[in-house]
Amino acid sequence: MKSFILATGLALAATAASAVPTDYVALYQFNDSDASDSSANGNDGTIVGGVTFSAGMTGFGTAASFTPTSGLSGIDTGIDINRGAMGSLTMGGWFYADSLGGGNRGKFMSHDNGGYDRTLGFDHRGDSAGTNVAAFDGNFAADIDGAFTSFGSWIHYAVVYDDAGSALYMNGTLVETFTDQSALNDSSYSLFLGTNPGFNEDFDGMMDDVFVYDYALSDTDIADIYNTGFAAPPTVPLPSGMPFLIAGMGGLALFRRKS
Repeated sequence: MKSFILATGLALAATAASAVPTDYVALYQFNDSDASDSSANGNDGTIVGGVTFSAGMTGFGTAASFTPTSGLSGIDTGIDINRGAMGSLTMGGWFYADSLGGGNRGKFMSHDNGGYDRTLGFDHRGDSAGTNVAAFDGNFAADIDGAFTSFGSWIHYAVVYDDAGSALYMNGTLVETFTDQSALNDSSYSLFLGTNPGFNEDFDGMMDDVFVYDYALSDTDIADIYNTGFAAPPTVPLPSGMPFLIAGMGGLALFRRKS
């Protein structure tokens, strides 16, 4: 009996430990073909321009599609991600790039107005040659080694801004660490999806399951989001024959009480 309880407890604990954190600030899944927030926090986005909705990655339903425009575009989330508002920040999602976007620096998520801001998207100012996906803070770009060549495929990117513990991830794996220096100045923009609002560095492609947390997620959290998404954790299946064992033990307990 003790062994059964212990095994069941360990299985449930393992399930809880592997669950994706659901205390996000906002989650944009675009399933209703709009920019509504899928969380309960009411951070619905406003479509500024250059955004349509179409079939996305298999199993993900609808995705948001972004096209570079001549004016301000993308989705304004209204979320303040300056360090004064969010000392720590985690953001990311699934992205499908058709090109490097506007100015060859299309941004997935940004609020840049020329200050020291928090941005995820294409940039050439990192420490590796060529343009690649980078986390930029207005002073330093932490990028993925090598020029970007994966157009036309879905890739998962996430960035954690957390002082010296900041980190960039691709497909659930840590690829670069850096120190967030964005506090040197603040952006007057809120977080935009699909553009750098201060410079029209527009994203060209699709995105889905875009998330924002107001704290630093762990490596395990990022891996869980990549591997399982935001669905509820799976139910731990009982071993074969376990239902009969439980029924038998219940019957034995009832017999003992009657005795």
